[in-house]
Amino acid sequence: NSHALYNDTIVVIYSCRKYLKTRIEAIRESWLKDVKAMGIPYLIVVGDGDDGLHDDVLTLNVSDTYEDLPHKSLKLYQWIHSHTDAQFVIKVDDDCFLNVREYFHSLSYRKHHYYGRILERTNFTMDRTWHQDKSNSIHASQSIDKSPTPSIYADGGSSYSLSRFAITKILEKTDTAEGHNLILSSYMEDKLIGDILALSDISPADEDLSIYIRRRMFATAYPVGMWSNSFYPSNAIPIKVAHLDTDKDMASTYARLSEDAYWPKKIWTTIKDASLQEHSNQLELLTPLEQAQPLFKEDLIV
Repeated sequence: NSHALYNDTIVVIYSCRKYLKTRIEAIRESWLKDVKAMGIPYLIVVGDGDDGLHDDVLTLNVSDTYEDLPHKSLKLYQWIHSHTDAQFVIKVDDDCFLNVREYFHSLSYRKHHYYGRILERTNFTMDRTWHQDKSNSIHASQSIDKSPTPSIYADGGSSYSLSRFAITKILEKTDTAEGHNLILSSYMEDKLIGDILALSDISPADEDLSIYIRRRMFATAYPVGMWSNSFYPSNAIPIKVAHLDTDKDMASTYARLSEDAYWPKKIWTTIKDASLQEHSNQLELLTPLEQAQPLFKEDLIV
C-alpha cells in the first residue's frame, strides 16, 4: 500500500506569495497530481504570514524576501517538528519538477538523513555576493556572505531531503553559539542547512540521485541544460528532479513523463563519443525538429 509507505514523508514546495498564481498553479496542474494520487502529505510554504496553515498553504511568520531564505528554512523546520510527526521532509523549490514516482519508488531518500545533489565550496569557488542582486534591503544588497569554507552541502535549488533526526539536530544546533554564528553569517539557505548539520557530523548523500538542471543566463533568456549533461525525466531516463528555472515547462515535462524518448534533442560532435558526464560539451537543438530536418540531408553541417 503506497499510501501507508509514504505518508511519513512531507513534500514541501518552497515558494513566495508572488508566485502562488503562476509557479504554484503550474505545479498543481502537473506533478502535484501524482503527490496527491500517491497519498503523500505536502505543504506549499510562503512567508509574510501568521504561522498558520490555510488549506495547503503554510504562511510562515517570517519575511518573504530572498535574503531571509535562511530564516524561512529554519522557521519551516521548527514548524514541521512541532506540528507533525513526519520522518522525512523533501524540500522542492517552485521552479523544480519532481518526478514523484521515480523519487519515491526508488526509496533511496529513506536511507539517508540528508539527501541531495552535493555541492562543495572553497574560498575559490564560492560567490559571496550571489544574494546581492536578488535582495530587497540595502543592508543585504551591500553585505557579503561570511559563512565558512570549505563546505559540503546539498543544493537547495534542485531539492533535498532531511530525516526527522537531521531536523532535530538542526534545531538543537541553532541554540548553540556555533549555530548562532552560522545564522548571522549566512545568506544561502541550503549552505546554512549543510553547515549546521556538519556540526553534528551529518553529510549529504547523493546515492541513485539523477538530476537535470536548466538555467537562464539572464531574466528573459531561454533556460538551457547546465553542469549535468542530461535530459528531462521520462521512461527512458530515471531523472528524479529537473530544475526548470521557470514554470513554463511544467506542463510539457509532465506530459513527457510516460514517453520512451529523450528530450531535449541534442546535436553531438562527430569527433568524439557522445557523453553524459558532468561538464561535458553539449549542444541543445532549440530549433523545432521539423525545421532542422533538411539540414541533416547536407554533407556538412556547422
